[in-house]
Amino acid sequence: GRLVAAVGAAHRARGGQPPRAPWPPPLPVDLRRESLPRAGNDQWCLIDEPDDQTQRFGGWLPDDGHLVVVGGPGAGSTTTLATAALAAGGEPGLHIHAIDLDAGGLLPLAGLVSAGTIVGPSDAVRRVRLLRWIDEEVQRRRSHPSNPGPGLLLLIDDLGGLGRAHDPVREPLVHERLGRIWADGPAVGVVIATSLRRAADLAPSLAATTGAVMIHRSADQSDALRFGLKVSTADFPPGRAVDSAGKTLQVIRAAESIEAAVAE
Repeated sequence: GRLVAAVGAAHRARGGQPPRAPWPPPLPVDLRRESLPRAGNDQWCLIDEPDDQTQRFGGWLPDDGHLVVVGGPGAGSTTTLATAALAAGGEPGLHIHAIDLDAGGLLPLAGLVSAGTIVGPSDAVRRVRLLRWIDEEVQRRRSHPSNPGPGLLLLIDDLGGLGRAHDPVREPLVHERLGRIWADGPAVGVVIATSLRRAADLAPSLAATTGAVMIHRSADQSDALRFGLKVSTADFPPGRAVDSAGKTLQVIRAAESIEAAVAE
């Protein structure tokens, strides 16, 4: 201890700079876009790369396939969906639709230029109508591959709420439509980004064709295990997640709130 201290003191006395740490600093608990000028508009996550001793910007985009975001209350899942939509909204011609089955956090997205139908938690009629239209649009595109139309992103906040709002036994068509959109959509430019309160809310048939996964804070370790990730996220702060590759990341918020981000 004394020898190390003496060598360090001598190094500093000669004007030496502190040695570079062999690992990057911990991910910040709260990240705002204005503090990260190097991040591109489509780079909405700061990803930890400990093996390479660095951190990099990245983030899901619709070309990556369906996005599944898992997290309990207050974990930041709704903000993650909205942030993903804001980043994807920069793609030319992309149309964004949303079904909010949680607390209405996605409703401000109606202010986006690229926004189409944004359905609130209590509007069952418009919810069913939107799923029917997207299902029919997917089938139309499959029948006319030479004229696919613009990209289409469907956000669903709290996918498990769809089963609570529309009983699969009494209203099976709602769930059949979702299944067809999920299975056939990506090939014709139609992608879903959805949040789940728990991983078990996603049917295995849908989980098998998920393009990207983000696991936010969850007290149930089986949420990560369902996607082959042997990690605990129980102590994660809001916006912290682990991705499909097991990398830890922090979502970069576009502004103080979703409303403010849309207004910018």
